[in-house]
Amino acid sequence: MNTNLNDILTEWAYRLKDGTPYPKSIRDKIVLESVLKDFGWNVAQREELLRNLVEVDIVKNKDSGNIYTVKNVNKDKHTLVKKNASKDDIEKIEKDDDTDKKTDSKIDTKEFKSEIDKDYYDKDVDPSDEDYEKQKPEQLEFKEGTEPLKFSEEEIEFLATKFPKKYIKVLERIMNSKKTGTFEPNIKSFIDAAGAGQTSSTAGEIMTMMTVSMNDEQMSFLEQKLGEHWDNLADTVRDGDLILDRDWLESAKGVRAGVKERYDDYYGEGNWEVTGAAWDVPSDVEAMGFDYSKKGFSTDTYFRLKVNGQDVLDELSLKKDLDIALAQPGVNEAFYWALAQNKEDKERYDNIVKKKGELKSLKKTGTKEYKALTAEANQLLKKYENTLGEDGNPSKRTEKENKSSMDYLENLNQEKLELLRNAKDEDFDIPILKKTKTNKYMRKLRDELVKLKPPISPEQLNDVVKRVGGKGGQKYLNKATMITARLLGHLGDEDSKKHVDERIGITANFTKAYMNNIVKVPEIRDGIMSTIRDKFPLNALMSGEETMALGGVSADKKVMKEIFGTDDYDEVETNLEVDGPDDKGFYQLLYKVKGTDRVVNLSKLRARQRGLGYSTTPNFEMLIHEDFKGELYRANVSVGRDVYDPARTEKGSMKTKYGKK
Repeated sequence: MNTNLNDILTEWAYRLKDGTPYPKSIRDKIVLESVLKDFGWNVAQREELLRNLVEVDIVKNKDSGNIYTVKNVNKDKHTLVKKNASKDDIEKIEKDDDTDKKTDSKIDTKEFKSEIDKDYYDKDVDPSDEDYEKQKPEQLEFKEGTEPLKFSEEEIEFLATKFPKKYIKVLERIMNSKKTGTFEPNIKSFIDAAGAGQTSSTAGEIMTMMTVSMNDEQMSFLEQKLGEHWDNLADTVRDGDLILDRDWLESAKGVRAGVKERYDDYYGEGNWEVTGAAWDVPSDVEAMGFDYSKKGFSTDTYFRLKVNGQDVLDELSLKKDLDIALAQPGVNEAFYWALAQNKEDKERYDNIVKKKGELKSLKKTGTKEYKALTAEANQLLKKYENTLGEDGNPSKRTEKENKSSMDYLENLNQEKLELLRNAKDEDFDIPILKKTKTNKYMRKLRDELVKLKPPISPEQLNDVVKRVGGKGGQKYLNKATMITARLLGHLGDEDSKKHVDERIGITANFTKAYMNNIVKVPEIRDGIMSTIRDKFPLNALMSGEETMALGGVSADKKVMKEIFGTDDYDEVETNLEVDGPDDKGFYQLLYKVKGTDRVVNLSKLRARQRGLGYSTTPNFEMLIHEDFKGELYRANVSVGRDVYDPARTEKGSMKTKYGKK
């Protein structure tokens, strides 16, 4: 070990571009750490020297009266006791703090089974760089003279002190890859680990896990590095091409700030430290020292804390922000919920789903067995189609829509085609076509339709839609007839106007009947409640088993009690009701506070067809209610937390949106 300071300073200066070391520069400190490592200094020795390069002040917290050390004094929170404290000053503070900690009560937490597996945390990513290069997804383009994002070994060592270092390379791969679909490229393209859900959301979980565990210097460096990456992207790269954009970083920063505010609130500022972090992967969690079989209901990330000498587990469920959908299943999901009426049918269906999952993992989805299981599952669901009545039956809705579409096609005469032929360029940019992003598609469709001679058969139209959009089938036939009718209606054709109203009416009548019946059938109602519990686990949040971060807003035990006035989940559960509809067709999931007139609107529910008049299966939307977003924000403020707000203007801020009830 070389401890000669002149040698260290000389080598440090030599390795820097400008030859002038600056102790407060993150980049310069990374280089220094590399020098120290090469000179034989171990991790603890390097950390101590780097820590001593930064001035440490002793402060008193204005609210709690606690005395502790900080690197940056916050005048609103701190009263300065001593600036640039000496080692003896710091040791005295830490000694006094340790004495105080011994008197603190034990924190209720799940137990760890072992210490953190440092060897696992240091493992490189699988697949290796060599194997990844052979099969990596489509890559983003960069400006001339710039290169893709790359973390050096020194930067990886600097950043990955609390989480498995493989995730730095995973993040690097994600940032350089082009997003080609909602679920593509799959997270398995970057790391040998299973991650459910949309690619951006899964990648966001990984980045957030990393950022929450970082100190301010590490976070500042990562933000700088990612900012340079986005600045280097070619002008041809669109926001939709990015798996993770600047908004995802803002979300991660919000979660990080919100989590730290919660820790300060629960444990006291300066009394806690993140010692380990893990994504929701069994091997990661086990390596952090926790038994994965004892995990929370909907946990996405795990944090191991040291609080007053005690190991504490924080299980965190992640949401990008407050604008979340609790779930958006197809309306046919109601028939799965209805299966609960028959124990044997439900058991058989669940076994089919399990078996199909096994076959899918073996890539046997094209086998006779898989197809037979799918057919059997569909038949089981079909038994319960009439649970919601004929008007609320999705299959009957589809039949009506298909028939209406084909009837319109049959009546698409030469007169209507001539009207189409004479449509001007501006006619294709009417609001409804621009809103649904079908204006360009309709222009191409028109050019092909006017070549045909009425009557136009379904087969002819199918050939046309394949040429125009690359895909055929009843869904695309229905889309073609619907947007054609919208354009012709705009051009003055009365039959087309009536057809548009008819198609909208089919879905509107179905939605009303579906929602009216869905809240009346006990088994289906229970299914709705179960789904919402899965996505927003009130029980786990109120008990403190889990926490949830919605950007910078936290949903946790203290916040839940602030909102509901109780931490007794059974009391909340018994008071959940479904009410509605409102004037926009939404039903509300309500919690009524016992003994008061107070009502908390948790969620809004509705059946919605994304492509109005032509999407094959409507979705059943379960969204966070605007009222509940406000409740969450105000509860965080009420318990004394600063809420990180990424809004660029006062008008767009959470304070403006949700500050008042």
